Amino acid sequence: MNNMFKCILVFVAVFISTGYALNCYTCKSDRLSRCTKGSSEMVETQCGVEHPPLLRFCIFKIVYDNVEKKETVEAGCEEMRKDVIRVGKELVPAPLTRLDRNIQQCQSNERLNISFCEPCNKDLCNFVNSASISKMNIHRFCTLLLLYIFANSIFR
Repeated sequence: MNNMFKCILVFVAVFISTGYALNCYTCKSDRLSRCTKGSSEMVETQCGVEHPPLLRFCIFKIVYDNVEKKETVEAGCEEMRKDVIRVGKELVPAPLTRLDRNIQQCQSNERLNISFCEPCNKDLCNFVNSASISKMNIHRFCTLLLLYIFANSIFR
């Protein structure tokens, strides 16, 4: 009976440890249109099983590399360490209240300027469609127009 109990325990441990794995789209391109939903370059990927101290999530971002002078569109899986809180004598991962654009993966630095970043934690949530591209292009056009008007007013 003792061996049977051990076998059941091992089976339950293996079954439980397989857990849920998040699915995200992955893509890296120099063109936004190549990383839209339905594009052949947008590939479904399993991000791995959630581990208590880490949060796995999907992300979609547009990054300009100031050194290479090149813009890339990236979609994929990311992870970050959850904050830890003390419960009794143990340290446990804190519940995450929100996944927003203030995370480290969405922050610009001296080399990389992140103009758009959208993290999410549902299956296949990291995509844009053609309507989103139109909105982004209008936003970029308006921003450039305002910069042009501002520059002309200063340098007259």
